[in-house]
Amino acid sequence: MPQSLESIRSRRLPPLREDVYKALLQAIFSGQLSTGQHLVEGEIARQLGVSRTPVREAVRRLESEGLVNVDQGRGLKVIDISDDRIREIFAVRESLECVAVIFTVERVTKEEIRRLERIVAEGLEFAYRDDTAFFLKSVKQFNKEFVETSKAQNLIKIIYNYHEYVHCLRLRSLAGRERRIEAAREHAAMLEAVKQGESELAKEIIHQHIQGAHEYYKSARGVARDMEDAEASLMSRVQNRTE
Repeated sequence: MPQSLESIRSRRLPPLREDVYKALLQAIFSGQLSTGQHLVEGEIARQLGVSRTPVREAVRRLESEGLVNVDQGRGLKVIDISDDRIREIFAVRESLECVAVIFTVERVTKEEIRRLERIVAEGLEFAYRDDTAFFLKSVKQFNKEFVETSKAQNLIKIIYNYHEYVHCLRLRSLAGRERRIEAAREHAAMLEAVKQGESELAKEIIHQHIQGAHEYYKSARGVARDMEDAEASLMSRVQNRTE
């Protein structure tokens, strides 16, 4: 396997099926596992330091989600994640969160507001300090607790099904410092709208927030593709010269 997963090994939790799935999902969305790359269970297990059983289960789940497919005679390979699929993930996220915020406005408590205010303040501080790791952790915490204030359990479960996808996209959509600061400010504005009982305003801010994330993701993905194309072109020229 040309791309190494060993850097993920040091960060993961104990070797459970879910941890392996999350590690592979992140590697696919980040490009660490590239389109067309074959997944060799034994090699993945070695790099992650687990047995082949959780790897096999994780790969089957990825196949069921349409992220890998069978390459006749060569096992499973990573497929291209289309722009349409990315757009669909952002659109579903926006729809679900706009529904959730209606319940949040009705049901959020003062204590929950105070806690969210602390998380937002920390996020802004991390964004201005350019502390990416802590900022991403803060964003994940804010989104989780913000949705939970809706107390709409069925809706929360559906949103959780998208959380890993959203987190993987977030790693690229929040890659730039300017976007991180902008996102932190949008969280603050979102919370202020909830405090004022303005569900329609909160929905509009959510729309702007997710659209901004999608646009930045597309831009970052385009840059990554251009770099991959340039690298492939250079390798082809070098190979031609040596023949």
